[in-house]
Amino acid sequence: VTSIGDSAFAYCDALTSIAIPDSVTSIGDRAFAHCYSLTSIDIPDSVTSIGDEALAYCDALTSVTIGNSVTSIGNSAFFYCDSLTSINVASGNPNYASTDGVLFNKDKTELLQYPAGKPDTEYRIPDGVTSIGGSAFSGCTSLTSIDIPDGVTSIEYGAFRSCDSLTSIVIPNSVTSIGDYAFAYCDSLTSIVILDSATSIEYYAFDGCDNLTIYGCADSYAETYAAENDIPFVAITSVTDENFGITLEGAVEALPDNAQLSVEQVELTDAGVTYDITLTQNGAAVQPTGTVTVKIPVPDGMNGDLCRVYREEADGTYTDMNAVYQNGYMVFTTDHFSQYVLTTETLSTTTLGDVNADGKVDAVDARWVLQAAAGMRTLENATAADVNADGKIDAVDARWILQAAAGMRAL
Repeated sequence: VTSIGDSAFAYCDALTSIAIPDSVTSIGDRAFAHCYSLTSIDIPDSVTSIGDEALAYCDALTSVTIGNSVTSIGNSAFFYCDSLTSINVASGNPNYASTDGVLFNKDKTELLQYPAGKPDTEYRIPDGVTSIGGSAFSGCTSLTSIDIPDGVTSIEYGAFRSCDSLTSIVIPNSVTSIGDYAFAYCDSLTSIVILDSATSIEYYAFDGCDNLTIYGCADSYAETYAAENDIPFVAITSVTDENFGITLEGAVEALPDNAQLSVEQVELTDAGVTYDITLTQNGAAVQPTGTVTVKIPVPDGMNGDLCRVYREEADGTYTDMNAVYQNGYMVFTTDHFSQYVLTTETLSTTTLGDVNADGKVDAVDARWVLQAAAGMRTLENATAADVNADGKIDAVDARWILQAAAGMRAL
């Protein structure tokens, strides 16, 4: 046998394993599609081509090994393989490579397939990637956060389709095109930032994203696209401190008119740096009127993947801002400014919203806040309860906590 034809084993529901001999050079379109019990498969070195949807809908498939000679992998070859945790490519393959089970082209400029069964909740696409391939992340239901680096220019057809847990994403300024169904049916997706460079967004790119709001620059293509497709749009603006490169980005209404960013470096050590960040209007300190995104450059010599950002509260405690490392910056959201510590050390923290200190932010914390506001409970952890940092503990804080618990707000 030298070739396995189109749909040759499709819908063989009971097939759990198969041995492909070294004589086989090609695997046809949908050859093993819908083999729901197939758990693993080794592609021998003799195989040079794998067809479209060759292993699609193999629900039990956990791993795939690709040999040295494969030069062509068809579209959606591993589509909706919900249990797939790794795709491993032989090191001598001239066309493809894998890192941590993720499939790339050989020079790793195109991400071809992220295994849908990987349990990780966060993934940072490696620097150097310029294209996210068709269906690359489709059906990755565990991912809540995906970091797309500068340098990516295109997001192809269905790239993030049905990523049910993805709540928000930032499209870097290098991206010029977003393909059809790229984010379709991402049920939890509520916000996406699209900047000026995007000049092509296909009609069905966000099909089924019923709660989505697009954030972008005023008068941009993203604003035009949102208007044409009846998607809510919020214009954003930015303020940058020229001395330290710290940037604020937020909705126009969140940053007061003529706001100026003032940053003072309070302390610099081998473990990190402390900044006093202040927003001023007409010389007076003000706070944003909504949530803004803060980007703090990681100092030279520090590993951003090991860094965290903490806000120092008035009572001397620290709040972990849950910052993520993106393109040389630690990025987080806040609606209140004070001193921030960027460090590789772990500081003793107070987690906003976790009023009862059980490690979770949920309805119980909201109930405790309402009880405290009514004088029925004394809180030992008042800093965690004042989530909107207005100096009061009231029903607004309880509402914010409930929204955070439902994935509708970042604290």
